[in-house]
Formats: sequence, C-alpha cells, structure tokens
Amino acid sequence: TLHAGAWPFEFPPDGTTSNAGLALADVDDDSDLEILFWRNNIVLQGQSHVEIHVFNHDGTYASGWPRSLDGRGQSFLVADLDGDGSPEVVIGTWMPARLYVLRSDGTTFSDAWPRDFEHLIRALAAGDLDGDGDLEIIATHDVVGSPEPVYAINRDATDMDGWPFWVPEAPDSGIVVGDMDGDGTPEIAFAGWQFPAGDQVHLLNAQGELFSEDWPVSLPTTGAVAHIAMVDLGGDGKLEMLVTGAMPWIFALDASGNPPPGWPAVVPIPAGGAQPYQNGIHAIADVDAAGLTDVLVGTLVGPWIFTHDGAELPGANPLPTEGPQTFSHRALTATIADVDLDGDVEIFSGIWRTLYAYDFTGPECSVQWERSSGDLGNTGRHVPPRVDASEWVLFNNCFTGPAPAFLPPECNCLDADSDSDIDLADFAALQRAFGAG
Repeated sequence: TLHAGAWPFEFPPDGTTSNAGLALADVDDDSDLEILFWRNNIVLQGQSHVEIHVFNHDGTYASGWPRSLDGRGQSFLVADLDGDGSPEVVIGTWMPARLYVLRSDGTTFSDAWPRDFEHLIRALAAGDLDGDGDLEIIATHDVVGSPEPVYAINRDATDMDGWPFWVPEAPDSGIVVGDMDGDGTPEIAFAGWQFPAGDQVHLLNAQGELFSEDWPVSLPTTGAVAHIAMVDLGGDGKLEMLVTGAMPWIFALDASGNPPPGWPAVVPIPAGGAQPYQNGIHAIADVDAAGLTDVLVGTLVGPWIFTHDGAELPGANPLPTEGPQTFSHRALTATIADVDLDGDVEIFSGIWRTLYAYDFTGPECSVQWERSSGDLGNTGRHVPPRVDASEWVLFNNCFTGPAPAFLPPECNCLDADSDSDIDLADFAALQRAFGAG
C-alpha cells in the first residue's frame, strides 16, 4: 500500500524529466528521514533547470524546498560538510558547468558557491581528507579532450593543496573514499579508460598523489568499468575495492593493486550466450549470518551473490526471478537494508518492470555498502557503524548494556574492547576512532 500522506507526488507537466537522483537524510533534525529528489526540467530551446525537491515522509515539502538551479544535474550527494549536525546538498551540473552547495534549509552554503567549471562534474564523493573533522568534496571533471582533472574541494570552494590530480583517461566510474591500508587516512579510488590502453583503476592518497608505484592498475577491458565500491573482504580492517561493468568478471584489488585470493569472480554467461555481459551495482553485507562478507551484484542473469573469497554463495544463485534473461530484462540494481526492522537484511533488485525483494538472515549491522553510491546520501564513503552519542540507543541491531547471547559476534559492534559489555569505555573508544557524534 502507499505510504500515508500526499503520495504519489505528481510533478507539473512543465518540461521533461531526466537523470533523476534520489537520497535520504534527516535535513531538519527531527530524527525522521526526508526524501531528496532531483530532476532536470528541460524547457524550450534546450535550456534547463535542475530542481531539488525535499519531501517529508508524508509527501509535504520540507521547509525551504524546492529549489531550482541553472543547469542540468549530473551528480548529487548529501553529507554534513561542516560537522554542525545538519547535512548539506551538493549537486554538479552542466550547461552551465557548476558545483552547487546548499544548506539543509535550501539556502546557499556560503558566498563562495556555486563554483564554475569548464565542463560537467561526472561523479561526486565526500570524505575527510585532511583529518580536520570536516568533509571535502571529491569530484571527477569531464573536460573536452584529455587529461581529465579529479578535484578535492574545501567547503569554501577552494582546491585542497596538491589537487587536482590529472589523469590521461576519462573517469567513467563513480568515485569512492575509504581507508584502504588501515592507517586511519582515507584513500580515493576511481576508474577510467583510454583507447587503446584500456581500463585503469586509480588509487590516490589524501594529498592528491598516486597511492604507490603499484597504481594505476590496468584491467583486460576497454570502456567497461561502470561501478566501484570499497569493502573489508577479509575482516582485517583494511579495505579492498570492487570493480564491475560490461565485463564477465568482478574484480577485487587490495591497497597494493593485487587481487585477494579467489578473485576476480566470474559471472555466468546469460542464457543462450548471445547477450553482452553487463554487471551492475554492488551491495555488501554478511547476508547469511556466517560472520563473513558477501558481495551482491546485479547481472543479466539476475542478482548474484559471491562470498568474501570470490566463490558463489552456496545455494543462493540464481536468486529467483521471472521473465526472459535479456539485456532489457536485466537485474543491474542492488540495494540492501533492513526495511522491516527485524534485525536482518533484505535485498532489493529491479528487473525491467518488476522490483524484487528477498529475505536473508544476515545481521543488519554487517552492511558495508548499501547501494551503488555507498550510502543513503550518495557520498561514496565506506563508513563503519557509529554510535549516536545523544541517545545511547540501538544502532544497527547492536544493544546497549550486556551483549545479548542470541546475537552473533559480529553484531556486538559497539563492544569496542570485547569485554561482552557495552559501556562508557566502549563509547570513548568509538569516539576516538570515528569522532564525536
């Protein structure tokens, strides 16, 4: 049934909607999530405006919204850039090529914004690159010709020292941020391609340099990379990246550019063998409560699950679907969340005109990557679970007080000192690790 309130919301017939984007965030600090939606309203003579709509759960507008901005929207994220507890909305456009930053009430973040660019902003991410507690904006910029710049931008719209980083090929994947080597400082990963050299995966340090002489890493594909994610496959606190696209493989790379044991994973050939490979969005969690990381990928043969070592999850594949397995009936989307609040995860995948939902037994606190852009705000960050300092309540199916015996070990994610109790010592440790809040 439709959610109570003014749903569905119908937009006026004043233009053509395209390139729509969606995010969820608490923009008004009421502990409820608001729905952030942008659409391109293309009017006469090809002029366009990007509209940003923010809805309460009852379908009414949040205060200060909607906003209409010049240009066609291309990329979009929601994150608390300045650490004041309220998220900002960041959107990149073209015609004109700009980067806008808005506060949660719809006003412009500061007089420094918007910032103009030569051409469109293809992908966005956010991360604390300099360790000051504020988030920087990382953006791939699609310049006509090459080389192509990758920017790290302060909240005052200036470039960070050492940036941009220039690459010879167009960055075609998303951009993701996470601590690949476990030293407490984030790295930045993205992929691109250049004919005839093929696809290359880049890993940068926070200073805008290649992470090491091992990078970039070349893949045996050309123009195929579409999605990239970060995940702790081995449970050692160090992240690996996953790369998918129009290829028969799911690549995994560690901080040295090497594949972990068992990778790359191989996706089955679609029925008949005539359809092209097209592997889509990642969603990452321990879906079967085995205490190990699993990787869900949308493919032409349906949602497919691999284990942490690149093998197929026993008894899981293929997840049941209906209809033909053709390029038009593909399952390239994947999202994972605990939507019914029962403590375990559900998997969602869209195939043609059908949205499938699957129940799994894995704990919700094991989710590492919810959707294509990482989290509900599209920030491209791999963020470990965080405790809410103001409430001391449940978080990701983890309980305050003595750790319940019925929870598997991976769910005691607040027990930082592993003493089977969740107390002030754990809270202090989490604050040191992840910051206050």
